[in-house]
Amino acid sequence: MNERIFYAAITAIIVLGGIGIGVAYHDSVAAAPSSPSSPGSSSTQATTVQPYQLTLVITTQNYFNATAGQQPAFFVLQNNTLLSSENIKLPANVPIQLTIRNYDDGAAATNSTYSKVVGTYNDQVSVYNETLIQSYAIDPTSTAASGIAITGGITTTYVDNNSISHTFTIFSNTTHNVVVNVPIMASTVEQTTFILNQPGGYYWQCEAGCGDPNGFTGAMSTPGWMTGYVNVANMSLSKQPYNLNLIVVPHQPWNASAGEHQPAFIVLSNGALSSSANISLPANTEIETNIFNFDTWGPLAQDSYANVTGTVGGKVFYLNDSMVNSTVTGSQANPTGISVSGGQWASTVPVAQVSHTFTIALGSSNINIPIADSSTVSTSFYINQTGTFSWACWDACGSGTNGMEGAMVSPGWMTGSVYVY
Repeated sequence: MNERIFYAAITAIIVLGGIGIGVAYHDSVAAAPSSPSSPGSSSTQATTVQPYQLTLVITTQNYFNATAGQQPAFFVLQNNTLLSSENIKLPANVPIQLTIRNYDDGAAATNSTYSKVVGTYNDQVSVYNETLIQSYAIDPTSTAASGIAITGGITTTYVDNNSISHTFTIFSNTTHNVVVNVPIMASTVEQTTFILNQPGGYYWQCEAGCGDPNGFTGAMSTPGWMTGYVNVANMSLSKQPYNLNLIVVPHQPWNASAGEHQPAFIVLSNGALSSSANISLPANTEIETNIFNFDTWGPLAQDSYANVTGTVGGKVFYLNDSMVNSTVTGSQANPTGISVSGGQWASTVPVAQVSHTFTIALGSSNINIPIADSSTVSTSFYINQTGTFSWACWDACGSGTNGMEGAMVSPGWMTGSVYVY
């Protein structure tokens, strides 16, 4: 029996005996804790410290070897690029805001032990995708609709094991107890927050049988694919950037009577959705921005909006499932890790791929972030002045004969304000 399976077996015994299962499923649309100071679970202390951001991306088309073929893998999205998940470094005694973009659209065999959310604030995770979010226009009959009512998503303590695509499960190195368990549903963005108070070594594992050839080999037992290490240490976080997460979802019911649907930008923070009608950002600070786009291609108002402007280095980093094609390191008989490849650094996104833009008008200049279809976009920018500025999408994705009506002129949908303080 290899070490991974041994640890899983021990953990199953401990969790079944010490925690139990069978927590009811909640399809609530209530938000997760609105700030890191919200009361946590019994083992988590409230805090006002700004969360440390851990963003993970799961892709499926990574070539492992001739026997296993393509395998799924977890990657860390940090500093606007992909990194291996083999060794994840986290601060001790600081809230960790975990965001996971899962491109895998299928479920995998998972022991019901790992259906329960463990070790996060209130033992909850918030789950979103294009079908789970069903927001609507506040006044769809008005010529100038007044905004968006945010609804939908799931905040839950439990995911049925038949609906789990992967898990992100952190174990103690010494006791092999489950410290954190986050079940991950197919084709979603999930967010939750946890704290690891004890510095030292941990390890993480996906507990859904998604490897080949028998479900628990291949990627499942190779660091950087479906398992790895977590090093928790006291570290200075004084210079961490400000984080802005946006979700772009299509098919939001603008006018129920007419059956009209529109796309929308929605802010994701602290496990909750909020309107993009008014976005507040600090001046003279690096704004690390991740945009999770569930929409497909649409025509640009002008081709020039495919060009990146105003970001650090004048570029964005973007990816989707087919763009990441990392390979195994070591030999087929002895795989040792992962060689990370894929994603695209770009100063221009091909016009035929652009789905939306996130464009902030700063007087004489713009911050323009073109967003490829079905992509995750990561970039950073600074705004070195205070004031209120407008943002808009310059893809003709709304209603009307020119595609520039409806959501395009309604705050919180495809336009809004950015207040810089």
